[in-house]
Amino acid sequence: MVSVVSGLGERYMTVKAIVRELESVGFFVKARTFLLLLRIYWHGGMYSMVFEVLEEMGRFGFKPNAFARNVLMDVLFKIGRVDVGIKVLKGTQLPNFLSLNIGLCNLYKLNDLVNVKNVTRMMYI
Repeated sequence: MVSVVSGLGERYMTVKAIVRELESVGFFVKARTFLLLLRIYWHGGMYSMVFEVLEEMGRFGFKPNAFARNVLMDVLFKIGRVDVGIKVLKGTQLPNFLSLNIGLCNLYKLNDLVNVKNVTRMMYI
């Protein structure tokens, strides 16, 4: 799937253009369309496209669910935007085990022990 969506990206250049093309052939765009694109781009390491998917998702009036927020947080940590990743985690109303695990694993990889301590504290609140 990554190669197929990557090819679509090369052909249409933006997520917005891909979605427009889907609509032009009669495809009804749903939240799960964006979640599928999000998952594919995330697993393919195409992090800039993850941000585009989330932006386009918002334009369609869909609010990111826990999965989308977890993907966003993971990507932010992977591109070195730890401060924003922590902000996303703290902004999650009820962080679940997976959210906290994503934060901790990425922070350990970055050897950011101060934030590891802060995230660990969040687990007990």
